[in-house]
Amino acid sequence: MTIHTIKDLQTTLDLAARERIACNALTAEMDAEISAIRARFETKIEKHKTGEAALLAAAKAYAEEHRAELLPKGIKSLPLGGHKVGWNDNGGAVSFARGKPEKKVLASMLKRPQLARLFVRMKPSLDKEAIATKWARWGASLKSLGIRYGSSEVFFVELDITETPDARVKPEEAAGQP
Repeated sequence: MTIHTIKDLQTTLDLAARERIACNALTAEMDAEISAIRARFETKIEKHKTGEAALLAAAKAYAEEHRAELLPKGIKSLPLGGHKVGWNDNGGAVSFARGKPEKKVLASMLKRPQLARLFVRMKPSLDKEAIATKWARWGASLKSLGIRYGSSEVFFVELDITETPDARVKPEEAAGQP
């Protein structure tokens, strides 16, 4: 479209406004339909999320109660019918005792060259990764400086969703589900 006059400009702007209005109306209509669809499915989805959470809580409770028989010492996970259960180690975390801020611990460690070489980075800061990995051997010395180290595990489940669960679960097994 070529504009030659102010009147053509006015007409063009009016047409553009109509396009914008049509676009906004369609967007509003689309948003209303999406909201209706979302409302129709959200309750169903939430029901299944709640069901999955309850089943996984029961699985976790069982696994924690029977951990020794499920996972012999040193084994972290178990494949089970295409699924996988186990515990992940969070890698641990280095922290400091009350009244022993990192700067104070660093100053104490710098006075001990053997520890400083192992646990202090070239930029004067503590190497928490080194502390975590060498805690078993150096923990007593590090504790005396005011360093604390803690580690925990987090339960996980990897579900096999390559086929529908109904195809895997036999009717007689489904009767005993929690």
